[in-house]
Amino acid sequence: MGKDKPPAHKQHDGASAKQHHWEKWKEHVEEKWKKFNEKHQIEQFFDEDLEDLLSTELVTITSRQAQTTDEVPNIITIITQDEIRQSGARTLGEALNLVPGIHLRHASPFNPEETIHAEGFLMRGTVLGGSKHILFLLNGQRLNDSQSGGITNTIGVIPLHNVKRIELIRGLGSARYGTSAFTGVVNIITKRGDDLRGGEITTSVHSHDGFSHSLLIGNKRGDWIASFHGLYADDDGQKHSLKRVDRRTEQVRDGREFKNIALDIRYKQAFFHFSHYEHETDPFVINGRANSEEDKLAGAKGTSTLASAGYEWVLPSGSLLLDFQHSRFTSEYAGVQLEKPEIDLFFGGIENFNVERLNQVVGGRIADDIRLEVNLQWLYRFTSDHVFELGITSTKEILVESSLIDNVRGTVLEDGFLSIEETRDFVKTTVVRDHERHIRGIYLQDNYRVNPEISVYLGARYDDYSDFGNTFNPRAGLVYRFAKQQMIKMLYGTAFRAPAFQEQFTFQAGNGLVVVENQLDPERIEMAEALYQHGISSIYKFKFNIYQGQVRDFIFSTSINANDDDDEDDDKEEDQTLANNLDLKTTGFEAEFRIEPRPQHYLSINVSRAFIEVTLDGERLPAWDNNLLPQTMWNLIYNLPFQEWLNVNTSMSYRSEQVLSSENDKVLSAYTMVNFHFLVRPPTMKSIESFFGVRNLTDVETYSPINGLNDSPERGRELLGGIRVDF
Repeated sequence: MGKDKPPAHKQHDGASAKQHHWEKWKEHVEEKWKKFNEKHQIEQFFDEDLEDLLSTELVTITSRQAQTTDEVPNIITIITQDEIRQSGARTLGEALNLVPGIHLRHASPFNPEETIHAEGFLMRGTVLGGSKHILFLLNGQRLNDSQSGGITNTIGVIPLHNVKRIELIRGLGSARYGTSAFTGVVNIITKRGDDLRGGEITTSVHSHDGFSHSLLIGNKRGDWIASFHGLYADDDGQKHSLKRVDRRTEQVRDGREFKNIALDIRYKQAFFHFSHYEHETDPFVINGRANSEEDKLAGAKGTSTLASAGYEWVLPSGSLLLDFQHSRFTSEYAGVQLEKPEIDLFFGGIENFNVERLNQVVGGRIADDIRLEVNLQWLYRFTSDHVFELGITSTKEILVESSLIDNVRGTVLEDGFLSIEETRDFVKTTVVRDHERHIRGIYLQDNYRVNPEISVYLGARYDDYSDFGNTFNPRAGLVYRFAKQQMIKMLYGTAFRAPAFQEQFTFQAGNGLVVVENQLDPERIEMAEALYQHGISSIYKFKFNIYQGQVRDFIFSTSINANDDDDEDDDKEEDQTLANNLDLKTTGFEAEFRIEPRPQHYLSINVSRAFIEVTLDGERLPAWDNNLLPQTMWNLIYNLPFQEWLNVNTSMSYRSEQVLSSENDKVLSAYTMVNFHFLVRPPTMKSIESFFGVRNLTDVETYSPINGLNDSPERGRELLGGIRVDF
């Protein structure tokens, strides 16, 4: 007799387990989908099968109605909370650096304030503006401050522990969001109480003598939903050697301290959100030079406080949302400039700048501004295929204070160095106080599905500014699914960026403080984009897009003493402001490929290449073309889960050679960064997750972040580890 065959259920244990796992996962997602649809009422707007929708991310960054990424008439990137955890990213910059077309830089060249937290961004050729040209939102509320136009206070301290997902538009967004949505929009969506149903405690350490502790808790009770997040982080940073004016070598460290609390409360359709961020950095870098740790002027600190409250009325054929927003950004930083300013770098090659007339060195700045905003947004569904939106906004931006810390005086030595006097008491000189800007805006957008293959999007926004006038920005998009798994998107529009207060009130500390109220027009960009996509559900997707944009009236402003004749009368108007005199042409492509054979097991590769041309008064400046921009960038991410207890994530980032000065005499060599991150969740203790990894494994050698006009991908090789406990 032959051997007895095992029971049928034993023969197919593996297949049964996999089928059971799939059924449980599908049941879970169906329940999530049901709850999501009850809230957003979007099922009637899409006729795809459930399994197609399960593999498609839903976004709200382009419309108040959730849409699939395929249907959205924009080029969209989504970073999920799983991807953030798997990659080990700790800051928003580390997460976004893996997005095609975005380059994280750790020393923004023309905005010294951004070196407070040492994170800035280049995107689609905006090499001179950094984060000013990307609109950052926190749950739909602006993070860009009015003083600098960027996100100098907030970006470095946004805790990713509390982020549910990040939605990003690569391209224009002013037709909906107004100013600063120039080359991209990033919306950071935090977790709510109903996402948590409990909480988590996370603690971590890393090799730069740093640690981080965070608490996240939330739940739902009846109609009430609430969550709280708290974070405290501190590190000593990396050591850097610096030669002072007297040729002595000092050791400085780019240490920092972060604090954050956030509260989110919801009752039925009413909501309230509050966030407070604090950061402190030492030493501070000004114009690329740093002081020693013992210098009383060294250091920077800033706070950001945001609050929003509102109510949403759910109507039979749409919804109406009214919300009020308040934000305040303050910062104070100081630093000593230790070398002769490289005028050709900071002032665009002006040769007649008389450095001997420079008898003051700016020690720092105090900034304080407030934004108050009211939004009324109405969404109306004519049919299941036709959705219309109208939004009205009223904003008041208040420049509470813009002051200089101006106490350091020096004389130029024969070797070109500045001799700094030993004065260390702060002298505060107020430049502008209590200036107000009023903004009124209205936007309309219409999304119409002509048939199952074609969708058309039309939108426009009109903004009226009390200080420079009005601006109108249209947007049009076409989505054509010409085959079941293939589609194209054609996009065209304009965007703008309003002058920041620091640009509007340009000043010079040459022969005394001179405040000039510039009559600046907003920067404008006109861009066309095209995307081709091919993919089968979530198994694999390939995307390729090209773009071309023309930037007009690029604000490159600084007041200088442009007269080198010492015999000239000092009372004459010697201060010249360079503003609205640069035009940029940016062209490039971005390609993405992602394959996911099973959930959480994926390989993602993206490649981007960008080119720019710079013209001044109609004449091209070849030396500026592609300066400060790595023309070629690629990122690779591979995530591999082992069973349910171990996850391994590897990421690689390549940046091509970059020219760092207008004379091409400083070059940052091409480099490749490699990161590893491991997640371990013991099978018998599933409420505990440990993690450890290494960032910048190749220890890329670059110029130090304290040098002028350079780029540093990371603060050297860094080991990190920690533990997360769910409850």
